[in-house]
Amino acid sequence: MSRSTDRILGVIGIALVAGFLVYLFTFRPFSASWDGRFQDPEGLAIDEAGNLYVADEDPGTIFMLDPSGNVMARADLMPGSPDRISRGDGMVVLALGRIIAIGTHQLHEIELLPSGPRVVRSIGERGSGLGQIEDAEGIARDESGRIWITDEDNLRIQVFAPDGAFAGTWSVPAQPEGICLSKNRVYITFSKDHWVGCFSRDGKLELRFGKKGSDPGEFLVPDYACFSPDGELYITDQKNDRIQVFDADGRFLFLFGGSGSAPGRFRDPEDIVFDRDGNVIVADGGNRRIQVLTKRGDPIRVIR
Repeated sequence: MSRSTDRILGVIGIALVAGFLVYLFTFRPFSASWDGRFQDPEGLAIDEAGNLYVADEDPGTIFMLDPSGNVMARADLMPGSPDRISRGDGMVVLALGRIIAIGTHQLHEIELLPSGPRVVRSIGERGSGLGQIEDAEGIARDESGRIWITDEDNLRIQVFAPDGAFAGTWSVPAQPEGICLSKNRVYITFSKDHWVGCFSRDGKLELRFGKKGSDPGEFLVPDYACFSPDGELYITDQKNDRIQVFDADGRFLFLFGGSGSAPGRFRDPEDIVFDRDGNVIVADGGNRRIQVLTKRGDPIRVIR
């Protein structure tokens, strides 16, 4: 082998190593304290006792954490099956240790026990018929206990009664992602089209806000939405790595965050909930952690 060939191979080798290091430290933020609990936390829910439920998208694991962040229970696979118990999307809480999570083309009511999960029931099956599910992304529970989901590939919202029976549906103009309910309104994020819609409970579009961009009030993939205890609408602006806050009529109020791995910064923020103290909890997926912040975005603590 000639010297010139050796030099070329050496340069290629150095470039590959340098490229890997750039990837590792730029796109996979390093933390000496990361213990491997989360890979890509996405879905969140919280119960009345302050226990936090986290759906980790990549492995499909659901964690139940106490208010201090200690693991109380976890669920990985469907009992007796190689299928993941969760796709990592949002969840709703029914009672202490009992949730409804989004699985593959189904919803699963799961009881999380220290000895392992128990699937109480499954709702729906794959398809486009009434009550069938193709690709659920967002989930919410109303004051009557009905379950609302965004059925993304079927371009619709579906509603299920507390007993799991199909209760209604209406179409939406684009692929829906996140969903949250407030009074008689339904707020839906259209992440691929970079806007948020406010609908009546029977599916009439009442207002829309946002467009593609990075200025205040604009979005690059609005993902999940959640109302604060004082009625402000918090939306994870995923590819802008920030949280934007609006009033109930879609008027921009303020934002916080930005790209990075320092406390209060985000990489691909996803689901968002509020705790009993009115603090906001964000699934900081790209940083493989959960962040707890004040409602104005000041960091309080990190859960890994």
